[in-house]
Amino acid sequence: MRATAAHLGRDELRDEPEIGADRVRLAAALDLKLGSVPVLLARLHAAVSATAPDFVLTVKTGEEYESLFGPWLPSRNPAWR
Repeated sequence: MRATAAHLGRDELRDEPEIGADRVRLAAALDLKLGSVPVLLARLHAAVSATAPDFVLTVKTGEEYESLFGPWLPSRNPAWR
């Protein structure tokens, strides 16, 4: 997930260079503290790990999502090679 977050961060800045300033303004308006990516990933991992072991997220069509911390590798995305 750390490698994926790094790729997504670069994509985000490339596609929306103003996103950092927007994020700071939104956090201030909501009185939220912005965390670093490693801290946020650790919190996300803890939340995902706390779900029932057999929990599977599905959408209305019945498609199932893999865990954010599963076996998918960023190298499978051609844009990130």
